[in-house]
Amino acid sequence: TGYDTITPDELKSRQEKGILYDVVIDCSGYGPAIENALKLLNYGGKLCIFGVAPPHTKISVTPYEIYLKELTITSVKINPFTFPKALGLLEALGER
Repeated sequence: TGYDTITPDELKSRQEKGILYDVVIDCSGYGPAIENALKLLNYGGKLCIFGVAPPHTKISVTPYEIYLKELTITSVKINPFTFPKALGLLEALGER
């Protein structure tokens, strides 16, 4: 299918091996997770932020890294009632 769903432990293991990704999707809205997602991106990578962070959350981003790796950061304002449908879609795609 062209994508992997992995556990946090598997992600950490892959990160330690230097494996990078073309697309990372954050659904947590957790600041440290978003910062880590940026480190996981390959050159030309895209970070999609779907998670809703509390208004006071801050993340640290190095503009030079965005420039150097030609990163794209996109966010989405979602309807709160679509979350169960999205989980169902991920489950269906994960079984392929």
